[in-house]
Amino acid sequence: MQDHCITQSTSETTLGKVCTCCHVWKVLDAFNRKKTANDGRDWQCKECKYEKHRRYWQKHPEANKEKSRRAYAKQRDKWRERHKEYFLAHQDEMSENHRVVNASRKATQMGAEGSFTVEEFRALCEAKDWRCSYCGTKLTRRTVTVDHIVPITRMGHNDIVNIAPCCGLCNRRKRDRTPEEWLGAKTT
Repeated sequence: MQDHCITQSTSETTLGKVCTCCHVWKVLDAFNRKKTANDGRDWQCKECKYEKHRRYWQKHPEANKEKSRRAYAKQRDKWRERHKEYFLAHQDEMSENHRVVNASRKATQMGAEGSFTVEEFRALCEAKDWRCSYCGTKLTRRTVTVDHIVPITRMGHNDIVNIAPCCGLCNRRKRDRTPEEWLGAKTT
């Protein structure tokens, strides 16, 4: 069997080799680079190598955990710094997504029907001109909170029609009351 094969197609010449594991001819890009090999490529294709590693780590989960712990301990400061940089660059978006996901998760845990997406919530905020539904305060991605107009504890659902963007202060003060009850109690 040849290590390198050249096939002639109508438009170009393709350089490749046979994987010693699956015995299939593949283009050189299907193999990892390996400086010590005669042809500069690994003897197993990427797919076979991945499958081999996957099987090993399934058989040896404790070894995998220990290897991960050692790698993390070695690179801890670098990884924390990278995570911090990413968070600072995307904190507004992450904050908004986090609030929407948390509100949906809590509603589901409480047995509420329905769901809404981050995109639907963002569109609702745009329609409300990024203002609190109750006091009119200007909101940002960082300050907006998700309020269920009819509270989940009062058999409200988790669909976008029952959601109102509001500031944290109004959301905390409203608690599990309807807007009518809360605003009525506020005026008296």
